[in-house]
Amino acid sequence: MEIQENEVITLLITAGVGFFFTANRKTIRTLPFHQTLMISYSFYLASLFFTVLEGFIWETVLNYLEHISMVAFSCTFFWWCWQMGVRRETSL
Repeated sequence: MEIQENEVITLLITAGVGFFFTANRKTIRTLPFHQTLMISYSFYLASLFFTVLEGFIWETVLNYLEHISMVAFSCTFFWWCWQMGVRRETSL
């Protein structure tokens, strides 16, 4: 069993961002394509959760899930950024 403090701290900070999103959900909903942004955040949070959890059980499986979640986060966040840029270009 190996616990790395930096991974736990990163998970706690990212979970704190989730509380910020929850507290400001009315404002977040005004962002274009906010659903995609929240899905990407969820993938990132899952990735960090798998990272910490793999120190306790199922190291190989959770490592794969961590990397899959990180790829899913990257793709959905890129898609959100792309949509924001396309929307801005069409509104000019």
